Amino acid sequence: PGTGIARWVGSATSNHVSNSSNITDTVSGTFHCTPRARFTGGQTDEMRFEDFRDYDVFNNQEDGDVAVDRERVYMLSGIRGKMQGLGERAWLGHAELDPDPTRYFLRSLVGELFADVIGFGMLYPSASGMTYYSESSNGDDYYAPLLTQNGTHDGEFEVTMGPLESTFCFLTEISGRFDGGREHIQIVANNHHWQLKVRAAPDKEVRGRARCVYYNQ
Repeated sequence: PGTGIARWVGSATSNHVSNSSNITDTVSGTFHCTPRARFTGGQTDEMRFEDFRDYDVFNNQEDGDVAVDRERVYMLSGIRGKMQGLGERAWLGHAELDPDPTRYFLRSLVGELFADVIGFGMLYPSASGMTYYSESSNGDDYYAPLLTQNGTHDGEFEVTMGPLESTFCFLTEISGRFDGGREHIQIVANNHHWQLKVRAAPDKEVRGRARCVYYNQ
């Protein structure tokens, strides 16, 4: 969108036909890909290998450490299962009293819920011991809630995030009631900024969080 930066955009759609009702349920998604060469550090351009994790719960909640240090920053890369309200939640972040570990929280009140996670980062410079991308000062967090008041809400919530030319943004929380084509949480490229968009039917509550980190550390 006018920035001169190469990116790839893809989409995926899945259809499932219910045997009992013969109704087709459709799930779709869009993703942006950024070249690894965009990520640079003051003394290194070498990326760490990606760290892939997956978590699941069944009518329960679970929390713990994804990593005990900040060698990588972690994002939600996928979620599967029923999501019937704010009782269903997948979240990644840091505790206020102990900000070094990356924490996860997964909860479902209506069956099984799965969350997929990817972590990435850069190698430490050999001498300075700097931590790239995951320090709180090296990024910004954004929150987009659609919560009902008197049983309804406006149907859409948008937050303008970091500039396209200098930041990389990703989801850190997905929560709410997703049972139709109107419910979605997405990060989109709009003009010269990333945007976090949350949309739902007026009687359904949905909540999303995202984080943006700077390519050049």
